[in-house]
Amino acid sequence: MTNCIRTASGVLFNPLEPDFETFDLNVIAHALSHICRFTGHTRTFYSVAQHSVIVAELLADQYTAAHGLYGLLHDASEAYIADVSRPVKHHPSMRPYRDLEARLQAAIYRSFGLSAEEPEMVKAIDTFVLDVEMRDLMEGADPVHRIRASVHPPIVPMDSELACLAFLRCFSDLHPRLVAEGV
Repeated sequence: MTNCIRTASGVLFNPLEPDFETFDLNVIAHALSHICRFTGHTRTFYSVAQHSVIVAELLADQYTAAHGLYGLLHDASEAYIADVSRPVKHHPSMRPYRDLEARLQAAIYRSFGLSAEEPEMVKAIDTFVLDVEMRDLMEGADPVHRIRASVHPPIVPMDSELACLAFLRCFSDLHPRLVAEGV
């Protein structure tokens, strides 16, 4: 199985042909809690899992639990194919990677009962959280990030174990609201 990766649970997974029944929230939470944002160039370790929880909480507070779940899972494909820096990712030669990422992300959304189409506000909140992260976690950040992020409290980075638990707790907090919304 040369096209497979072995996940944290020991299961073989083919990211090129994802089977939506094989996605495991615990595996996603574990992997994202070990991946550092900004390709590791933060002042201290800060995980994609913690980032996802912040996005989810903002979306759930401002919109619905389903929006929160989109926020929690919006980077879940990175648990299986990692991520690359924005300039590389958006280079024309990386179109196949972006297509794979989109197919994988759509399969993840569907596996958790969501439409494959991500709501627009997910990207807007993700961008807002990026401003907060730039303000709190990056050296040499543009002053505009401080202005845009001024309404958000400072981020206190968690270690990977706490970030994993926060990710899973966020899902369990959203789940009863999803049921009530009929999702």
